[in-house]
Amino acid sequence: MIWMIFPLMTYLLINIKIIRKIVLNIILRIYLQLLNSGQFFIFKETISLKKLMIIQKGYSGYTMRIILFFDQIQSGTGGKEGSYVELAVEKGGVASYMMFEEYIKEIGGTVLATTYCSDSYFEKNEETVLTKMEGLINKVKADILLCGPCFNYHGYAKMSAILADYIQKNTECKPVVVCSEENSDVIEKFKDRIVMIKMPKKGGVGLRESLKNMAKVIETVYNKEELKKMENYIYE
Repeated sequence: MIWMIFPLMTYLLINIKIIRKIVLNIILRIYLQLLNSGQFFIFKETISLKKLMIIQKGYSGYTMRIILFFDQIQSGTGGKEGSYVELAVEKGGVASYMMFEEYIKEIGGTVLATTYCSDSYFEKNEETVLTKMEGLINKVKADILLCGPCFNYHGYAKMSAILADYIQKNTECKPVVVCSEENSDVIEKFKDRIVMIKMPKKGGVGLRESLKNMAKVIETVYNKEELKKMENYIYE
């Protein structure tokens, strides 16, 4: 009788594979029907194909288009003192983006490009930077301009706020600035004009949590939702 076990096991394994294939095909057909229906559903960790996120009017496919704006420190192109880095752009997310990449992807965001310059360059070439950034944002149809994390670097926070204010007034892109409370003069001047997100100073406690909160605010801004529910994470 033992010799019959092996054919039986083989038969069962083959049928299990067939059943799994049938079940997966059924699941995929259901997903396609939901996509076409335009209904609102969110699925998390259902099958191991991908993290599936189905939103109203279909699969998001990481459609939130983001441009980053860094200074010389966050871009890794210079230090605090004496750096003169001209405006430049690199494809995708680079340098400090790695700190918060996972949170951006969790909200369905994709970084199209990283732009950067030193605060000293911005101070002497403000109009050039503003117009070039406006042109880039319009060209790639960016949804979000993320300026930061600025930490307590005052020069970075200041030029980010000026840029964000300009972009908000002259494009359809929604800018946000992320900085610490040490930039109080910049915050006080711009908080009623642009979205300014809280974060700790360099070396401060709670960086990881603040970056998670940053992503939540960005998602809220992108979806054009009421910012009231984000009041603990932004400067008002």
